[in-house]
Amino acid sequence: MKIMKKLAYLSFCAFAGLLLVFVLIICAFVYFISDKEADIKLNSQVSGKIVCYFGTWSTYRPSPWTYTIDNIPGNLCTHLIYTFVGFNETFQLKYLDNQFDIVREGFKKFVALRAKWPRLKFIIAVGGWSVGGALFSNMVKDRESRKSFITSVATFLTRYKFDGLDLDWQYPGSTEHQGNYQDKENFAKLIKVRSIRPANSANENHFTLLIIPLQELRTEFDKHNYILSSTVPITSSRIQDGYKITELARDLDHFHVLTYNLRGVRSPLVDVHSPLFPRSTDGEEVFGLNVRDGLQYWASLGVPKYKLVVGIPFFGKTFTLECEENNGIKAPINKTYHTGRPGEFTREAGILAYYEICPGLLLNKWTREWDDETKVPYAYYKDQWVGYEDEESIRFKMEFIRKEGYGGAMIWTLDLDDFRGECGENNILLRTIHKHLRVNTLKFFT
Repeated sequence: MKIMKKLAYLSFCAFAGLLLVFVLIICAFVYFISDKEADIKLNSQVSGKIVCYFGTWSTYRPSPWTYTIDNIPGNLCTHLIYTFVGFNETFQLKYLDNQFDIVREGFKKFVALRAKWPRLKFIIAVGGWSVGGALFSNMVKDRESRKSFITSVATFLTRYKFDGLDLDWQYPGSTEHQGNYQDKENFAKLIKVRSIRPANSANENHFTLLIIPLQELRTEFDKHNYILSSTVPITSSRIQDGYKITELARDLDHFHVLTYNLRGVRSPLVDVHSPLFPRSTDGEEVFGLNVRDGLQYWASLGVPKYKLVVGIPFFGKTFTLECEENNGIKAPINKTYHTGRPGEFTREAGILAYYEICPGLLLNKWTREWDDETKVPYAYYKDQWVGYEDEESIRFKMEFIRKEGYGGAMIWTLDLDDFRGECGENNILLRTIHKHLRVNTLKFFT
């Protein structure tokens, strides 16, 4: 009898053990699946857009900071923008890097990420500072040139399966960059494509003058639900010279607002380049050159806040100090060198990637300071000075975006984040943006 009881007890224990193992396996499976599910659906949980720019030039950086399409964290973005393509003198889109775009299948591999993240929108950006204003001015000045450009765009979007176009014209009406005073009117005509009316519209005659050359693009955009966005400045003079606000506010889907590179460019004194708020000691020369006031200006002109996407730089703006001991805000810049020395990997005077800044902070090489009025950090080391964004400043900006009802954040650029996790969690700046724009976090399998 005792033997039978012992056997029964052992059988029960064995069964319980197997049951426990089974439960643990199920739990591990659910955890793995839920983690993957969350990863895929993460970008649907944000209250605003997270527009992520991918710069193809970053694929040529030295190891280990070479950036590839495989490095793109699509789960943390809502829109991905491939930069750049240009266009020629006959206003046909052209590749700016044939080796990467075509030979190495950059376009193809970029949009292939759609299989992994089907909710993402894939946009092609045309222009950039290096393209210059003259080409854009010539393109928009008459119907035939606009028609040539539009037809080329429609063909390109269809061929390479992009979801839309981002116009990066720096800047309409800017004579210092080969623009002219007619750009303001003509740029609105190009974008007016958004306002096509049926042929039997009561307003037919009013619209026909501007719309006929643009029907091809609008037809194509309507057919595929394409997105149309543009990068825009916050400087009031540039806005007044180059943008017809009423038309653009109605016709563009997004305004990607360049809320960085705002200060220190021509000044003899160092300053942070992406201040959230004005400083009490600001002079007239920097009036309005902060995130809050720049966005308020666009909104005051009639652009819906939900269309204004706030630029967040993942790079620091650097300067060489005149005197190492004088290293605070508004310290004099060295008259000979002005910009800071190039980074080891970005190799461009005047900027450092976040991943080139954070190791020095961890090793106490850089001394970090916090500008409480502008809500942005800066750091210095010997005669080098940098204003940049970090987790703390980004948190303030994201809370501001949510509180004020703006459309989200735009990242310039993905490759400048600590995407390898050398200073902690990888893609920490982008993760901070995502974290503080997320709402209604979903709990899977609960």
